[in-house]
Amino acid sequence: MFTKIMNYYHNAKWISRGFNIIGMVLGAYLIVGSYTFFQGFQGHPTGILVFVSGLLFLCCGVLSIFTRSITTKIIGSLLATSGLVLLFIA
Repeated sequence: MFTKIMNYYHNAKWISRGFNIIGMVLGAYLIVGSYTFFQGFQGHPTGILVFVSGLLFLCCGVLSIFTRSITTKIIGSLLATSGLVLLFIA
């Protein structure tokens, strides 16, 4: 029974780290992509929304990797959810 619990804990830990790394990579990609793609369109609202969405994903990943408290996980999930909503709006 103890081995099953430890196995679940290690699997969940690696899945969580994987999602944090994917969030940071996605955030950096959206920031760079919004800057390069929307560079010719000055004042285009979609570029700003994609940029803010990338910042939210990047902050979520960085915040979740450096701190491990439950409050940080709640804040990170709210940042990721709002970033996803902004990305769908854009």
